[in-house]
Amino acid sequence: GDVHIMMIIPGLKQQIETVIGTTLDEYEVTIEEWEESAAKLFDQNYDNPIYNGVHDGQPSEAKRDNFTEARSLSTGERIYFKVGVNAKEGNIICWGCSTEAITRETKGLIELLILNSTEASLEEAPVVYESDREQQLAELGQWLVQQMNDPSEYESVPAHLSIVAELSTEKIPFLMQ
Repeated sequence: GDVHIMMIIPGLKQQIETVIGTTLDEYEVTIEEWEESAAKLFDQNYDNPIYNGVHDGQPSEAKRDNFTEARSLSTGERIYFKVGVNAKEGNIICWGCSTEAITRETKGLIELLILNSTEASLEEAPVVYESDREQQLAELGQWLVQQMNDPSEYESVPAHLSIVAELSTEKIPFLMQ
């Protein structure tokens, strides 16, 4: 699958460590190593014909994606949480701790926290606008939202966001699909 660059939110690791009362060690493994470990665990956990979508000893593409997408791996003694991908190196960054240190519920919560924080940081990535016009409209949208949130501070549209002059020019309508 395609490699997503995930930014790790600074402080998240310490916050989780404080809550679970144990330290998380940081590791970097290759995507192949992660997939292999996931595949091994997958085979151990599902020795049942339904899951054996293996062709010529190679897991199917869909299964390989599942392995890469696995949010955590447990090797018995240790559990590893996938935090992000170092796109430059093509490695997976993960945090690990002793399996005994956390319960199944805690494991689920840590996965959720990591997932939420990585998604939030992806949303904070700077937006690249196709044109100044697009940026102007986006800023106008943000300005309108601010106005709605705080109606007491009513003010007229700032000149640099005004599109009044354009409203009188001729436009060609087209249908959006």
